[in-house]
Amino acid sequence: MNRFLIYLLIVFTYLGISKSFYPNKQVTISIPNKHAISGLFKTSPLSIILTDMDEVGLIMKTYLMKYLLISGYQEPIYVTIKTNKKFWEESKNYIGMSIFRRKELNREDSITPMPPGFHFIGDSSYGYWKINKKTKEKEWVFYRSSERIRTLLHYGDYRPTHKMIKQARNSLTQEKPFFGLNNEFGLNGSVTKSNLPAKIFNKKSFKVDYKKHFLRFLDHSTF
Repeated sequence: MNRFLIYLLIVFTYLGISKSFYPNKQVTISIPNKHAISGLFKTSPLSIILTDMDEVGLIMKTYLMKYLLISGYQEPIYVTIKTNKKFWEESKNYIGMSIFRRKELNREDSITPMPPGFHFIGDSSYGYWKINKKTKEKEWVFYRSSERIRTLLHYGDYRPTHKMIKQARNSLTQEKPFFGLNNEFGLNGSVTKSNLPAKIFNKKSFKVDYKKHFLRFLDHSTF
């Protein structure tokens, strides 16, 4: 077997390994774009947070996103979905944020990215406003019965303020993503990066230039 055939064998081996990493047993939902989310998840009230992203495979890439579904007082669940590269790249900036919400009464949907917990802040069913004695600002406090929700939002020491939620609502009216008053949320957000244990923050780009290696191989090969 000459070197050229050996090289082809290596390439096809990579293809096989790439396909073997395809998590078909874990992924049961395919979402092509943000507009498809509403039709797939029917629960109300509902808040969906993008908690992690990954791309697997050496050559044949599979693009994955992990959603956290929080629906009132029901048990929160994580769902891993498969998507295309375009939607994956579009979603990257909104890691850790609320990417979908549905109200309980009128079942109104929203796909404008907002800070995690936006759906619950200001709702007396989950908490209340309290004046911070040092800053004199109104801060949102979750009831003990809703404390688990706060944990799932990965706030760390961050406390949502009335000023923040007011600005977020203004942005929502204009259908503009809101990353916080001081860029606390999202891919470059200080709060998100400090508290959300997402793979995407530690993932290093790994690219193999097969054309370059192949040409180098031909330069040193004898047939």
